[in-house]
Amino acid sequence: MYGSILGIDRYSGVVRVLGVIDYERDPTIELTIVAADGGINRLTSVTRAVIHVIDHNDELPTVSIYVPSASGLGHVTEGE
Repeated sequence: MYGSILGIDRYSGVVRVLGVIDYERDPTIELTIVAADGGINRLTSVTRAVIHVIDHNDELPTVSIYVPSASGLGHVTEGE
């Protein structure tokens, strides 16, 4: 499910973020990690990793400026 977002280095086991993680959609990500050796009688080990995603403001800010003028209060919005 998270194969396009998370990757794991097969030698070191380091988990890396490869895509965008959305806190509102996935505040916690749970992974089951399976490690296997290359032997003839293959040995495996399983562990669980829980990643707690930290929320940050990902919305662009808007700016409104109200300027007093002779005819009243003028309004300037970002981009005008």
